[in-house]
Amino acid sequence: SVGNQTYKPLVLQGRGGNVGIGTTTPTQKLDVEGNIRATDVCTTAGKCLSALSAEFSQTAGDYELNLNSAERTTASATYVKLKETKIGVGGTLRIKFSIKGIGGPLYGRIYRNGVAVGTERNTSSDTYVEFSEDIGGWSAGDLVQVYAHRTGSLTSVDIQGLNIYTAAPPIAGGHVSY
Repeated sequence: SVGNQTYKPLVLQGRGGNVGIGTTTPTQKLDVEGNIRATDVCTTAGKCLSALSAEFSQTAGDYELNLNSAERTTASATYVKLKETKIGVGGTLRIKFSIKGIGGPLYGRIYRNGVAVGTERNTSSDTYVEFSEDIGGWSAGDLVQVYAHRTGSLTSVDIQGLNIYTAAPPIAGGHVSY
């Protein structure tokens, strides 16, 4: 009741005991077509999304979450994406990659979903040089990417690795590489 108003609870009944919002053919007890907004969503077993998101939140460390050692090459003079991994955790991640090339400065940088978030790294070495950086603000489903480019007379830039580390293993599904 609010003020002088008394409100009755809203009871919805759908097809076969299922309730649909935005759909006329619900296939679950509650079937919503579109986004749901709630303070929290909990199961009868007492697991709530707010608690689960905390379990998936990571801090940087030495636990190897993702190891991608394949080598990729570009001859581009502007930044291009060479590596990408979709993650299933959030928080702060330690990200490592190695670069090498011949003939001039070469550059590499960590991106999140196509936006630069890491420090621009550079070297002129013809052997792999590893760079490591702890970067926060990640969410499950983000793309961790390595972009690179060359300058001067350099013929190509080689990137090796897109390795991601956390302080501890996640409870499940930490990454999906592709």
